[in-house]
Amino acid sequence: MTTVLPLHLRLVKQEWTDRVPSPAHDSLTTEDRRRYLILHPDSYLAVTRGPEDLPDDGSATTDDLLRAGRISLDRLLETGAFSPLRPASFYIYQLEKDGRIQNAIVGGIATDDYASGGVKLHENVRPERAGHLGRHFGIVGVQSSPIAVAHRPIPAIGEIIRHAIESQDPLLDFVTTDDLHQRVWAVTDPEADVRIMDELAQVDLYLIDGHHRTAAALAHREAFGPGRADRVLSAIFSSDELTNQAHHRMLNLGDATNDFLEALVAERPTRVADSIVEVQRRAENEIAIRGRGRWYIVSVPFIGSPDVVADRLENLDPVRLKRGILEPLLEIDRTSYHDEMLSYRPGTRSVADLAAEADANGLVFALMRPVEVSELLAAADAGLIMPAKSTYFDPKARSGVFLRPTTDADPRHA
Repeated sequence: MTTVLPLHLRLVKQEWTDRVPSPAHDSLTTEDRRRYLILHPDSYLAVTRGPEDLPDDGSATTDDLLRAGRISLDRLLETGAFSPLRPASFYIYQLEKDGRIQNAIVGGIATDDYASGGVKLHENVRPERAGHLGRHFGIVGVQSSPIAVAHRPIPAIGEIIRHAIESQDPLLDFVTTDDLHQRVWAVTDPEADVRIMDELAQVDLYLIDGHHRTAAALAHREAFGPGRADRVLSAIFSSDELTNQAHHRMLNLGDATNDFLEALVAERPTRVADSIVEVQRRAENEIAIRGRGRWYIVSVPFIGSPDVVADRLENLDPVRLKRGILEPLLEIDRTSYHDEMLSYRPGTRSVADLAAEADANGLVFALMRPVEVSELLAAADAGLIMPAKSTYFDPKARSGVFLRPTTDADPRHA
């Protein structure tokens, strides 16, 4: 049984919605974020900078970034970018992009439910990343990036969402620079609050996006004890509205690139593709790799039975890439979440754009197919762990829309 409760939140003010809500953090490279902040100094990106945003010259530490984030948040609060703390409420958070609409219930899931497995997970985390985010909750003192959670369709929840949307004007209605239309409504019916809590308590909930934020919330709870750390700001979606994009791999092999490509051709059944059309028509057991301006189609055979969940997981593109290529040829362990050679690119970018990036920078680009939402839920039900960055849900819940205090250290955050 999972406990989901209304939260006391601040909302960004409508007149600030063209400045504060930020693009998805992991859709941007470090340089992208730096450029964006120059053009949008009030963006919430200034509050959420992480270790990957440290200056190259070593002039700052991660704790320096956290303190700078606190200063940026205080400035936004002092200049009136956010409302006063509102009464405890559930909210409807609607994301619309490219004609697709996702509606979430925004509320607080008990931190203990994340710890006990009441919310099912599908990825491990990097302790250093979770540790940084945990310090963020303590030093910056707020949560603003909702953890994304899914449930299988619940008609009663759908009806509550429809009624809230149809019976009142939105509290917020805006479009961000990346063409994401966001709307927010408050759930104002106390009976609806009770129904939301009862319905969500009876179903399986699945962590979709935010494994590191969840681990950080657990660390924050351990450090601060009962109180504001008891709840995690969460956006809870129906699984039938979610779309998972591919999450591609980019390899920076430097002078070893030619050796890798030669080994690939020598040790795996491989053919060279002459066009992107041929790449797109590759067989299900084939993985497309681009290096030195050429496409290589590599056969990595399926194993096991499609009727066994663990075997289906073994045959997803990210898993076969590691099992058949990265592990034997580069010794990148399949459970690793970070390697100096390995980075990730969201499937929201075009294949042509990613291929051009690889060609221009001497990188190797591995093209992944998206994992179906049903496969993610099945893996979580079976207690299986998927490779890092197997999923990229878009559109994502954004930072700088909701603000929830995580400490009592400053009355401006109360």
